[in-house]
Amino acid sequence: MTQATIAVVAPGDMGSAIGHRLVGAGWRVITDLTDRSPRSRQLAATAGIIAVDGLATLAGEAEIVLSVMPPASALAFARRLAAAAGAARPLFVDLNAIAPATAQDIAAALGARGIDMIDGGIIGGPPRGADAGPRIYVAGYGLARLDGLRDAGLDIRSMDGGIGAASGLKMCYASLTKGITALQIEALVAARALGCAEDLHAELSFSQNALVARADAWLPQSCPKAYRWVGEMEEIADTFAAVGLTPDIFRGVADIYRFVEATPLGRETPETRGLAQDAGDVSSILAAALPAAKSD
Repeated sequence: MTQATIAVVAPGDMGSAIGHRLVGAGWRVITDLTDRSPRSRQLAATAGIIAVDGLATLAGEAEIVLSVMPPASALAFARRLAAAAGAARPLFVDLNAIAPATAQDIAAALGARGIDMIDGGIIGGPPRGADAGPRIYVAGYGLARLDGLRDAGLDIRSMDGGIGAASGLKMCYASLTKGITALQIEALVAARALGCAEDLHAELSFSQNALVARADAWLPQSCPKAYRWVGEMEEIADTFAAVGLTPDIFRGVADIYRFVEATPLGRETPETRGLAQDAGDVSSILAAALPAAKSD
């Protein structure tokens, strides 16, 4: 595939980093910054991503559109782009953390306007410097159209199966990683509120030291992302319900991240976070934000 104009929406932490890698490989990367936050605008500018005037312009100029945004916005965005595209037919690559059924709804909305879609799922953190970056799993038809992105330094991994296969993988993977993170948050905050945090830490250090190391590494960096993970956990709940499993566990996990989002830790950004250095700091700050206990 020869060089093309590629759109990345939205240029948040992951989207801007993917865009930056493509820009570094010589691609022209565009986005629509309508109603975007000052942070997104700054991330786009730093990454070398060019802002265009609205979705109609974006769809008309881009050969490929990468959708990378909070999952609750994914379907509505696809519908807006389909409505704005007119005669344009960019390849739409959905890389959001969504349920397979949501991916199929997006494909249907785009297909009604003659726009092809590839289902995708990102596993791993944003690409930085010369690292390999995240694994980007893709499924559907016409996957060869993404060969140029692979050549540009993105780790594109093709999967068998149609629309929904890559999203299903992402849902199952995230249920483990982000589910464990939420469980650690809940257990450590409860211990802090109950007055046994130090005893729990001592026991875990003795018998489950890997969990202590994981909590110290993951919890501080996870809290600023809680706002994005609420919708993702709800998509996981829907995914599990669709195969006959209870959705209740991940509806509860969504509640944990909804709580974190409303705290000082949740209001930080990944670029500027500094309130918590380890899991102990996280549990202390979150415990202080707990609502008053209900009396009988």
